[in-house]
Amino acid sequence: MNVTVLNKDRFLIIYAQNTTCYAAFRTGFSDQSHFTNFFTAFIGISPGAYRDIVISRTNC
Repeated sequence: MNVTVLNKDRFLIIYAQNTTCYAAFRTGFSDQSHFTNFFTAFIGISPGAYRDIVISRTNC
């Protein structure tokens, strides 16, 4: 389940240009803080930092 949630999270954050709060809600988290902690624990960086890195790499 964690991999499925993370894949959906990453899509919502990057490709759908959604807020972290929206991604948290759409993937079943009750609040943004819990979502951010979950994402950071598995990916190693915050959702916002992840978005910035991916977008900067695709805008070359």
